[in-house]
Amino acid sequence: MRITVFSIFICLLFTLCACGMFSNKPMPTSTAHVENTDIIIPVKVHYYDWGGKYEYGDSATIDVEVEPAIIPPNSKIVFSFDRKPKEISSLREVLSREESNTLDSSSNEILVPYTNGIHTYAYTAKWPEGFVVFVFKVEVN
Repeated sequence: MRITVFSIFICLLFTLCACGMFSNKPMPTSTAHVENTDIIIPVKVHYYDWGGKYEYGDSATIDVEVEPAIIPPNSKIVFSFDRKPKEISSLREVLSREESNTLDSSSNEILVPYTNGIHTYAYTAKWPEGFVVFVFKVEVN
């Protein structure tokens, strides 16, 4: 009986390790910039579930404290990662605490609107070890 319980425990441990639950890989980072310019956009981690550890943002996405980069209307923003994600599972423009627009997440680019003001964007990227939600803000002027 003890051998069976021990065998089940070992199998469970191997399964969890294979799923990345005990991964010691560092959490990926993301950067953003306006295409064909030197404008860098600060990106902040809002929440994550990484290698069995998690942290959820203490505020709504719209309220994340990150300095907006000033950019011209109709700019193309390109975001990248220090390690290629398995997928970008969501990309949205956050309009308020309750409302957001889902954008095409098939690429790592956003075309900002002509509308002046501060625009907040959030995107979720997934790796075998977990996921990370990144946020950045731009001021179209």
